Amino acid sequence: MANRNIIALRKVLVVFGYGSAVSEYEAETVVGTLKEFAVKAEITGSVANIRTKTIAETLKWIADNKGSEVKEPYDLTESKTHATVTYKKNGKTVTAGGDLLYNGDKLKVTATADEGYELTTLTANGENIESGDTLTIDGEGVAIVATATEIV
Repeated sequence: MANRNIIALRKVLVVFGYGSAVSEYEAETVVGTLKEFAVKAEITGSVANIRTKTIAETLKWIADNKGSEVKEPYDLTESKTHATVTYKKNGKTVTAGGDLLYNGDKLKVTATADEGYELTTLTANGENIESGDTLTIDGEGVAIVATATEIV
């Protein structure tokens, strides 16, 4: 980015209340901050996908959410035996142990048994759920357990 763009972005972050002085922001800090917001706002799936359009969308998200409480991230963990579990958040695949969830996120959980097995247990934080259910993240991480037993 050109130097004047960095100065402008510094000012934007200060105006939106994400810093008290323009001088707090080095060029790397501005870009890092915008990338962090882009991922949190789900404008992009990862920092590697940041592009000019994403930065503009991120600035809009920051403006729309100014004063919002910063969302605390939660983990998604899984334990599976002879089963495959997939997770979707806003239509995008989420990876257990890799992607973070935030309060209010909706997570669709789908489980299938391996060939020759049938799904016998599917729980989220110890509560029974059905494959295809959508969970709402509410102040804690999600631990999924999926177990399938061999069909005799």
